[in-house]
Amino acid sequence: MAPKKAQIDDIAKAQLFVSTLGAIRAISNPIGLWQTIKGAFAFLGNRKGQLTPTVNEQIYAATVGACSANVATTVKEHILQRSKQVKNGIQATKGHKSFMAFGMQELAAFVHVQPVVMFDLTELKPLSVALNGAALQSSQQGYHVHRQTTMQMEDGAKRTLSNMVNPVDEGDQ
Repeated sequence: MAPKKAQIDDIAKAQLFVSTLGAIRAISNPIGLWQTIKGAFAFLGNRKGQLTPTVNEQIYAATVGACSANVATTVKEHILQRSKQVKNGIQATKGHKSFMAFGMQELAAFVHVQPVVMFDLTELKPLSVALNGAALQSSQQGYHVHRQTTMQMEDGAKRTLSNMVNPVDEGDQ
């Protein structure tokens, strides 16, 4: 979401913005010929093909919203340049084309450390913490019991308040 008023009024302040949106644009748009062909058939249900125009619109809307008028055009151009750099970097990687390999190269260049070692935090606890069917059922039953109790207490409170605010005279009955 773009801020309510423009916060970037100098291209020097837009470098992280340009880098981030350029990378997002690169990976959401077709990288090679095959993805371009698949994108042409977006109307048949290709989800990425349907996503691309929406992402591009959001990127440009965020740019216009976050940047002052005199900087927005330059920032858009820089985003397109960064997107092209990312695409070229991904295409230049050996083997399977992925953002991960290119990202590791970029990270190594940024931190001046070779090789960069990344840890997948999910590997630190290899056991799945996903609920099995019985645990899910138990949680759902606990919720339903709690919800029923809460509703009963609400009904009791409403009856009590109704009797206190609108008491019925015993003689009128």
